[in-house]
Amino acid sequence: MSTAGTVIVHGGSGALGRSLVSKFVSEGWRVVSVDLGKNEEATENVIVAGGTGGASEQAEEVLSGVKKVVGEEDKVQAVLCVAGGWAGGGVGKIGGLRGADRMWEQSVVSSLVASHLAVHLLDK
Repeated sequence: MSTAGTVIVHGGSGALGRSLVSKFVSEGWRVVSVDLGKNEEATENVIVAGGTGGASEQAEEVLSGVKKVVGEEDKVQAVLCVAGGWAGGGVGKIGGLRGADRMWEQSVVSSLVASHLAVHLLDK
């Protein structure tokens, strides 16, 4: 493991996430990217299925995946959540409500999952 420590970037394959991963890797950090897709620059990747359940199911899936790559008892120095999304539309059409569902999962659920990771994995 690097001397700088380990950081989890939830949303590590998005635009902001890729920049954070790149910065931390360049400064010697071990970086775990958590996202729907892989970040080739990250030290490790945890791929989230997405759309397969609520916050509790995703939190269990992600925590298990992260523990597999960092170690069951190992701690991390930071958990950053930059996952999110936006979709236009109004509530008058079902498509607008589907967009709201996506935004909820991408922005709120991802924040809850990142908070769950922090509670269990941050080096206190």
